[in-house]
Amino acid sequence: MDPIEGSVLQGFPQPEWNRQDSISAAIVAAHSVKDGEEIRTAARKLLGTVANDHRGTYYPVILPVLPIFERVLESDNGIAKQIVLGTLGNIVDCFQPEDGYEEFLMPDGKTIRLHDEFMRVVKGMIPLIKRISHESTVAGAMAREILSDFAEGN
Repeated sequence: MDPIEGSVLQGFPQPEWNRQDSISAAIVAAHSVKDGEEIRTAARKLLGTVANDHRGTYYPVILPVLPIFERVLESDNGIAKQIVLGTLGNIVDCFQPEDGYEEFLMPDGKTIRLHDEFMRVVKGMIPLIKRISHESTVAGAMAREILSDFAEGN
């Protein structure tokens, strides 16, 4: 997976602990994981680049990262799919925008409600998530769980 160019992320607030290459490094790490504890570590690392797991909040930087997540989900890398689906599942299920970013001024000057925009983009990924849900894999089970969350009204 190609690293994310920093210019894609410009203008999107992210956790203060991120370095310039944190998101790109987390995506690359998700693609190189083999098993077990490495999966959990990579999943925590990826979630931590777009969210504050302790607070249950996410940052506007999730928006330019979602197309990258979609490319991962289209790949043949089952473990990377698990990691991305886990991140999406956590955020869809119980996270809210970080305080102060409920409404966000996009780099193009448009004001959006962050949660609404996040959910709009994720809902656009539903056909892909449905396709993955038919797999007899861990990623397939995770995709089914996300679809269930949407069916319950998230």
